[in-house]
Amino acid sequence: MRTTGVFGLALLALASAGCGPAPVPEEPHPGPRWGHAFVYDPLRDNVVLFGGAPRRGEYRGDTWILSATGGEARWRLHDGPGPGARGFAATAFHPERGTVMLHGGRGADGSTLTDTWEWDGASWRSLGASEYRADHHRMVHLPESGSLVAFGGWDGDGVLGSTWSWDGVWTQVDIDGPPPRSAFGLAYDPGRRRAVLHGGLWINGQYADVWEWDGVAWRPVGGP
Repeated sequence: MRTTGVFGLALLALASAGCGPAPVPEEPHPGPRWGHAFVYDPLRDNVVLFGGAPRRGEYRGDTWILSATGGEARWRLHDGPGPGARGFAATAFHPERGTVMLHGGRGADGSTLTDTWEWDGASWRSLGASEYRADHHRMVHLPESGSLVAFGGWDGDGVLGSTWSWDGVWTQVDIDGPPPRSAFGLAYDPGRRRAVLHGGLWINGQYADVWEWDGVAWRPVGGP
């Protein structure tokens, strides 16, 4: 896999020298947490971290930027407003907009959220609430259509098996697809021009299957 950008090159240089990943200073630092959003921003060559919780249910609403300068990774806390505290939101970078997109998640009060936000490298902007309510879901950007596709998750009442598309507004796609699930893997394969989904969690167990989305339909491609 090819790694590009100053951030990636700095990590590769240290690893090849036997030093491992770039050291992260003790302060400032986001500290231990889980359920946070963590997405690479190729336009600015840094990684954006948002929210998550150090302990179950103690969700935060802070934004941290991890960048590499001079071969050393450093954290920076964003001092400004943004999405409300949450965990398990879906995120993806949107090349046409040049922003990191964030949707939904589990709120500080335990509710499942419906709002969408975008990060432009300097500040967050709200794109409003929607009918799409989900946490523990995943979404990716599709270059062919310039849209986002999201699947699954939890809506506060049950596990979802719905597919949603975003091109300025969220629209549910009326189509059959993978069985309902949450906390699965979803990535875009540029060589095959497909979004590929693997595994996930259902109320009664875990999945090991693989599905792909071509922008029109889901198709099972492997797994039991």
